[in-house]
Amino acid sequence: MSERLSLTDHSLIAGYAENIQRFEFALEWCRARRVLDAGCGSGYGAYFLARNGSASVLGIDISNDAIDEAKSQYQNHNLRFEVRDLQRLDAGALDGPEVIVNFETLAHLPDPKKFLAGVKSALNAGGTFITSTPNGELVKIDEEGKPLYRYQYTTYSADGFKSFLSGYFPAVSLYGHWLTHQGNCAG
Repeated sequence: MSERLSLTDHSLIAGYAENIQRFEFALEWCRARRVLDAGCGSGYGAYFLARNGSASVLGIDISNDAIDEAKSQYQNHNLRFEVRDLQRLDAGALDGPEVIVNFETLAHLPDPKKFLAGVKSALNAGGTFITSTPNGELVKIDEEGKPLYRYQYTTYSADGFKSFLSGYFPAVSLYGHWLTHQGNCAG
């Protein structure tokens, strides 16, 4: 079983509808810029950004199967896909992205600090990092504080997430669908 969203599985179309909203949100920062989609999965988000005004988009993922699917399903003149480990970002090999997007993967990384150090290194000066993670206040955890969901290593509350990101980036803003159990939106 895989946790990855694939548009070849039509039972997952509701997941696509939710996930593509993240890319629509990011589009404002991605237009006319070089974008890295770090953890692109099957490539639908990278394709969306490429088709909607990004100068270029490189989608990377550790999964050969995901990248094979992305290459077979999504082509555009300004889009390419590569197999890469997110925890080994090499700034010189990434074409100096001006924007890095990374949606719903931080909680799945065994060493997210290593990933964020790589993002900071790879991102052009003055660039933008846009990421999302499940709301840790809504994630079920065990008695040791570890997520019960088998694909996650960690979880972040809104305050904890902001604090974590602030260790790598000088300015951090949080936005969200629902930041609390009550469904309050942040803006």
